[in-house]
Amino acid sequence: MSFPGDHVHPHAQRHPSHPSGALQQGGQGTGFEHTLRFYKNIVDSVVSGVVVIDRQGEIVELNPAMQRIFGYAQEELLGANISILMPETHGRNHDNYLRRYAETGKNRIIGRSLELSGKRKDGTVLPLEITVTEIRIGDDPHFVGVLRDITERKEVERTLQKERGLLRQAQEIARLGNWEIAGTDGSIHWSPMVYEIFGQDPAVFRPTIANFYDMVHPDDLDALKRHIATARETGTYDMVHRIVRPDGAVRHVHERARFEPGPDGASRFAVGIVQDVTDMVQAKEQAEAASRAKSDFLSSMSHELRTPLNAIMGFAQVLEIDEGLSEDQLDSVRTIRRSGQHLLQLINEILDLARIESGRIELSIEDVGLAELFAESGGLVTPLAANRDIAVQFARKPSAIAVRGDRTRLNQVLVNLLSNAVKYNRQSGSIVVTALPRGDGMVRISVADTGNGIPSEKLDQLFTPFNRLGAENSEIEGTGIGLVIAKRLIEGMGGHIGVDSRVGAGTTFWVELPMAEKPLQKPVPAAGEKQRHNRALSAGTVLYIEDNPANLKLVRQALAKHPQVTLLEAYHGALGLDLAQVHLPDVILLDINMPGMNGLEVLARLKADPATREIPVLALSAAAMEKDVERGKGAGFEEYLTKPIDIRLLLEALNGRLGRNRSV
Repeated sequence: MSFPGDHVHPHAQRHPSHPSGALQQGGQGTGFEHTLRFYKNIVDSVVSGVVVIDRQGEIVELNPAMQRIFGYAQEELLGANISILMPETHGRNHDNYLRRYAETGKNRIIGRSLELSGKRKDGTVLPLEITVTEIRIGDDPHFVGVLRDITERKEVERTLQKERGLLRQAQEIARLGNWEIAGTDGSIHWSPMVYEIFGQDPAVFRPTIANFYDMVHPDDLDALKRHIATARETGTYDMVHRIVRPDGAVRHVHERARFEPGPDGASRFAVGIVQDVTDMVQAKEQAEAASRAKSDFLSSMSHELRTPLNAIMGFAQVLEIDEGLSEDQLDSVRTIRRSGQHLLQLINEILDLARIESGRIELSIEDVGLAELFAESGGLVTPLAANRDIAVQFARKPSAIAVRGDRTRLNQVLVNLLSNAVKYNRQSGSIVVTALPRGDGMVRISVADTGNGIPSEKLDQLFTPFNRLGAENSEIEGTGIGLVIAKRLIEGMGGHIGVDSRVGAGTTFWVELPMAEKPLQKPVPAAGEKQRHNRALSAGTVLYIEDNPANLKLVRQALAKHPQVTLLEAYHGALGLDLAQVHLPDVILLDINMPGMNGLEVLARLKADPATREIPVLALSAAAMEKDVERGKGAGFEEYLTKPIDIRLLLEALNGRLGRNRSV
């Protein structure tokens, strides 16, 4: 700015009212000049632009910041109209404003902070924040403007506005809003989406804690209040509850909140989010209903198929031990039993796959020694291989190797791979099983056969349910499910399964599992070694409560070769209870799905009667789902045998219990 001793613009010399000119005329000595220079230094040092104009709008003073902001030199601006620093439209408006103000004295901008646009020397437009004040030098009004370049602030505001817009869109898409409790009067600030979720009009409804509680479903209100009370101590709460909108619609909302202590240490400040999860809850309920329907269907299918299979396979087993059959007749009986066994395998694998897909299967991960595993699976498969003159060779004894896995399920997988290697092998072929540690902490178990191999274009279809790659048109039995189950089980154990095959040379299936830290030291039985259970049953009495005559006849014939065992038969629950109280049998075999009084009710009454409470009760049921077995064992069955009946297992179960109650 021009002060005494500085450059004075010619305009100031022509107009005594110009501040510098006035100061030149009115300066009163060195002290005054010192004070004036002091204030000049202050004005020149501020980062905001300072400009002084007269009542015609001409610039009479400016500080260096004005030059920096607009890109002009001082001499270019002094004496110029202030409109040079404005876009054209704003410049015309400014001149009109000065004229109206001079004529009417009406003030619209003086003493106020405004946001306006400015124009640099290079023509670019910039946002400004400006404050205007009026001063008088003599009788002439002058106007002082303090300007600040707010380009960066505007950029931040635009970014924030964009982010708010994105947040608003995200909340609309997710049906999610946010709220805040900041005061002590119970009032709540809601975002627009919260109003929409609750079906309220922002212009009419005032959200408060009391009003919020009024909209919570009555059955959920107490639980919500408990959550909030706990959150005041813990700091957070997370809950799904229902609300009732003004139109009566019930919606499910998911709320999360955080409580912050107020100035006095009490938890008074809270922020949270609320999301409309009605669609998700309904989808979950529908999925659960579909899962229950699927489970009920599978359970019903299993029961209905097992019931006739019990007669088919049971009587086939009885006939197999009949010494009066010719070899041809015995071969026919064996065919019936094998066919029934194949159908039973299909039922079991469908149920197994359903359990795996629903996530209900539980794996017990432990260290599993491969020597023991190979002996067990080899003992099951070697007889099948011998029928086709196929040699099964375990190329390396894995006595020092153990893996992490579920013992039962791992045996199931290995038996499946070995069985496939037998079925799809050539006559008089071979199977080689190996176990090799890898450098990555995994063990690879390989089952290689000498069959026809699998075309490379079909390998990707191997692990697809019910896809047997054309083998369904051959005489080879199979379900097309075993490999799918094997893959899911191995992956559930943290492993991998794969296949390598070459047409005409054979196929190798491999499984990789994590290696155990140290091998197990357990005695390994010889492959194929079996316990013999053909010793005679102990003398005693068996009561069989069953409504199906064919099943009664089957057990009757199974025990016919054991005359020392007395069989009592009851075709409904009430008769079974009467016979149990009168005869006090050693063992009770009990069906579950019976008309009238079902097996679980009969069991409960037997356990409630002191006279029959200690009699071992074995379930013999076609209800073979995992939940059925768990429910039966939980009810008190000492053992749960599923149909079709394996006569050998039935006799084993009876043998240890007959005679136990003879002293009663």
